[in-house]
Amino acid sequence: MKKTFIINIITVILLLLTIEGILRMFGNLTPLGLSEGVINNKSYEPNFNNNNVKNLKVFGKKVYTDSEGFRISGKKTNYQDRDKIIYFVGGSVTFGSGVTYEDTFVGILNSKSNNIFHINSGVIGSNIKNNYFILKNKIIDKNSEKIYVNFSLDDLIMTSLINDEKADRRNNLTILEKLKKIELFVWLNNFLRSKSVTYVYIKGFALDVPKSYYLQTIKYYKLKKNIEFMKEYLGKIEKINSKNDNKIVFLLIPYSHQINNENCLIDDFAENIIKNELNNRNLQYINFKTIFCKNESKKKIFFTNDPSHLSPYGNNIVARHLSDINR
Repeated sequence: MKKTFIINIITVILLLLTIEGILRMFGNLTPLGLSEGVINNKSYEPNFNNNNVKNLKVFGKKVYTDSEGFRISGKKTNYQDRDKIIYFVGGSVTFGSGVTYEDTFVGILNSKSNNIFHINSGVIGSNIKNNYFILKNKIIDKNSEKIYVNFSLDDLIMTSLINDEKADRRNNLTILEKLKKIELFVWLNNFLRSKSVTYVYIKGFALDVPKSYYLQTIKYYKLKKNIEFMKEYLGKIEKINSKNDNKIVFLLIPYSHQINNENCLIDDFAENIIKNELNNRNLQYINFKTIFCKNESKKKIFFTNDPSHLSPYGNNIVARHLSDINR
């Protein structure tokens, strides 16, 4: 009996390891989570990457930063003497969570260009306010050819508003929200999502993470406070843009749920709000939803069951389009 039990346990473990290996090789998945020390969050805001990060991990991939906190390949790079520099500002999508530097759209662009250096100024968790601080404090304008700023769907969300909403419905929490208040559950969830793509896949499939994140995020566009917050910082970015020869171009990289067959046919109210606010300020933008929706392999653009992060394939689409524009 004891021997049979042990054999069954070993069989289950081997089966799980086999599934894990297959999903890592063929599943277009990545573990989640990031090492402590990537982000300098000693102050509440603004948040920048720590300088000279080495061998820390973000979504299972090793990351490195230079003396300015910009993401680099790990090799020493001198870009100050380059004639032309293009900066990229944004959150985790710009940073390239889940892919090596070489597979980020910034890294791909650098591999194809000798005369222009592309700098990854992305910071995980950055929103429109933090992006403004990056533009104000981190971008050296004198030799910048262009500055791309990614506007992700969740970039207008203020932490205070999220906390307010949670407080308003504290007596009507779902089972999952109640579990998130248990320290052991939170620790176990964080541990498993950072180690196992099998767990990431099962959780994403069971909860339909792309759809649930999308529906949760667009709700914040119905809050007047959030829209005012967005308008305030778009106005500040507009002033920076006007002082710098209109070099800023926004990248509208959608959530994965926004490019399913149904949503490719329409623009939701959040998308329209974003585009209207950019148009009102004569801020240029590139709408990648249109580009992604035309792609024959849309399902490969994002990691499986991931609401927003681009796979190597998705990063390559962005890089290829920007390369064609900047020729």
